[in-house]
Amino acid sequence: MTSTPPTWEPEQHWQQPVFGEQPTSGGQLVPVPGPTEPPGTLERLAGRLHGLVWVIAVVLVVFGHLSIVPTVVLAVVAGFVLNHIRHDLRRQRLARAVPPVPRPPDQEELR
Repeated sequence: MTSTPPTWEPEQHWQQPVFGEQPTSGGQLVPVPGPTEPPGTLERLAGRLHGLVWVIAVVLVVFGHLSIVPTVVLAVVAGFVLNHIRHDLRRQRLARAVPPVPRPPDQEELR
């Protein structure tokens, strides 16, 4: 087995780039979403129930003496429906966010 002898040169280290100046996008304005409202009660409830679907299914199988196959099918369908409701409510909430009005570039920036 061979090994390379150590060189006493300093190792190169990665340095964090400076973020003082942001690159311009050629006069194009980048859309930035505006402030959004927090999730509503129904959206949070759908998310919580979506997270508990399989826990409820296991409890029903173990303590409710239900058969496994119908309970698994019910859990899959309920999870799909709750996830769809949650994503649809989130999409509607984000669509209601008012985007900021883009301002034209200053004359000094154009020089």
